[in-house]
Amino acid sequence: MPVNDVFFMLRSVKSETAGIELAAFRRAKLFKDYLGIDVTLITNEYQHDLLERCDDYKIKSRVLNMYNYFQEINREVEKPRRILIEPMQKGWSIERIRNDLRICRKDGVLVMYCVFSPKTQRLSFINFFNDKRKKIRRDCYDTFGFLSCRQELNPETEREKEIFYYRPDGTVAIHETYQFVRGKNSLKRMELINRQGKVFKFFNRLNEALLYWLKQLFSDKNKNYILIGDRTPEYHATYTYLKSANFDNVKVIHQLHGFHVYGDKTPLTSPIKENYEFLEDKKMKADAIITLTEQQRSDIITRYNLPNVYAIPHPLQEVHVGNVNFNPLTVVMIGRIVPAKGHAKAIDAFKIVVEKIPQAKLLFYGVGSLQAELQAKIAEINLSNSIIFKGFSPNVAEIFSSVALSICTSDSEGFSLAVQESLQNNCPVVSFDCYYGPRDMIEDGVNGYLVPLGDVEALADRIIKILTEPGLRDKLSANCARSVEKFSPNIVASKWAKVFDELTNS
Repeated sequence: MPVNDVFFMLRSVKSETAGIELAAFRRAKLFKDYLGIDVTLITNEYQHDLLERCDDYKIKSRVLNMYNYFQEINREVEKPRRILIEPMQKGWSIERIRNDLRICRKDGVLVMYCVFSPKTQRLSFINFFNDKRKKIRRDCYDTFGFLSCRQELNPETEREKEIFYYRPDGTVAIHETYQFVRGKNSLKRMELINRQGKVFKFFNRLNEALLYWLKQLFSDKNKNYILIGDRTPEYHATYTYLKSANFDNVKVIHQLHGFHVYGDKTPLTSPIKENYEFLEDKKMKADAIITLTEQQRSDIITRYNLPNVYAIPHPLQEVHVGNVNFNPLTVVMIGRIVPAKGHAKAIDAFKIVVEKIPQAKLLFYGVGSLQAELQAKIAEINLSNSIIFKGFSPNVAEIFSSVALSICTSDSEGFSLAVQESLQNNCPVVSFDCYYGPRDMIEDGVNGYLVPLGDVEALADRIIKILTEPGLRDKLSANCARSVEKFSPNIVASKWAKVFDELTNS
């Protein structure tokens, strides 16, 4: 069975994308460069700035979006448009706020706030306000300059009540209604509308719309497709329906990125996480499951008795680092600022470090929901000058090359791109010995240190050791890059080629 097309299923391409999407972008490049396969990325979340975000990550693959499909946007023929913004009534004023525009009535009351892309200077969206400065509407503009969607907002919650999505010619293509229940806004109904203004299809759940779209994409039964799901748990039901609908020309691969259990985190006995309950589903229609480590592959096979489970790690990336200023007393941690990454324990450990080395600095790179809470904790223990949040940065190679070491305080990992990238850039790592990933890359005392999970004192001790012991950092650094040579692109690509060969010949 020759394969005609390979698709990766993602949520979106955002400016501060998660590691899952980043790994998929890299894998797409791997497939192109080493296997000669042109991948199509398919996303199902609405994005009016999709082209800009793809450009941010230098994505060369074709990217399709479900909403763009329903909106009938043909970017090969669509031309950019100019947008003129002026006061809607006489006497209203326009004020420039940095890159944006603020429009007020005669009495000074804010009416509209226009947000522009700092990169392209194109209009991104306009927020509309009532007399109480509550948001009541948002108009989003496509990168090509046409009105792409209009969100009618509840002024009390400032959440969507209904949304209209437009074709480039201005006709309504999609109408969505939402309901706000117990603090959560959820889709109530999604309607597809033809050019005559008539509803010809409706869905009560987003997954139903996704399935409908996928059926269109894979409608040519004379072609063979491979569909790799990076957000597997969310789309598992959709994949199952697709296979149940006799789309036998589609081979489905589930890519696992995280640890599959919680509780005391014992892989063979702890309760399974909700997002991974599909592993227990006897009706699962996956043709293959990919883990990132051999240990997780073994654990999943043992516990769930599943066939066709393969271990394929993330490949190394090309590294281009210019001249950077190296600081021998700076430590870095890169990752989403969420509970699972263990930033609070990193702070506790660094409190001990600073007591021994007052000049030491810890830099947190990333964004997430816990930042404000963690900053309050840092201020409370008077470490605001020692532990600094740096936000999101795509230049991880330069970051790792400029510091003494990096740390990983996660309670679990599927792999840990941050550890791999740190070692690739000759930056030793001190990490909790968690499942999975760090123990696959860190050799204790050779290219960094593994310490018992949750042991803050041991973590601090190893950080202090590297920062103070003469010659130790250089010794560890010299072993880093070669310790991850097993993740070279050609080796990883050969593993994928083997999976494709087995699937297409089965």
